[in-house]
Amino acid sequence: MRVISGEAKGRRLKTPADDTIRPTADRAKEAMFQILGERVQGAQVLDLFAGTGNLGIEALSRGAGWALFVDVAKKAVVLVRENLDRVKLSDRSTVWKADVFSVLSRLRRMGRRFDLVFCDPPYGHQFAERSLHFLVYEHLVEENGVVIVEHHRKDKLPRRVVTLLMIDERRFGDSVLTFYQQKAES
Repeated sequence: MRVISGEAKGRRLKTPADDTIRPTADRAKEAMFQILGERVQGAQVLDLFAGTGNLGIEALSRGAGWALFVDVAKKAVVLVRENLDRVKLSDRSTVWKADVFSVLSRLRRMGRRFDLVFCDPPYGHQFAERSLHFLVYEHLVEENGVVIVEHHRKDKLPRRVVTLLMIDERRFGDSVLTFYQQKAES
């Protein structure tokens, strides 16, 4: 696994020795960032279920302004920090070891909002749709902000979650990337 583009292009990221963390494949990551295009520039990024930090690090390398990485697993948090140090992007990021859903409520109380949200939860636990609902009800996505959810192909996500509207969907083997855009709240 490597950083595909930007200031850290070509640098390898550390991956776990076992299969407890499932990083997004380079092919899917490359397609994701082609779709996002210029939206990454200067973005405030939230990387939920961060794992290796692969997605948030790619965003930082491509010009995102700042990223918050969240994972409940100590192993993942250590890995994200090591990868940020490895690619020299620690100064534009924060890493929290915490339950994603309690973090989302905390971020609301802090008044934080994000332009770009990556959500790559463990498959088979219904975390993807639950995360979308939390993001909407906690008002964490900026107007026109984008949420990308990676999920198993058998998990069908809704086309709309209140003000989050599905704008694209791409399949890569058993994984699907579903893109949502935040519309104006009425």
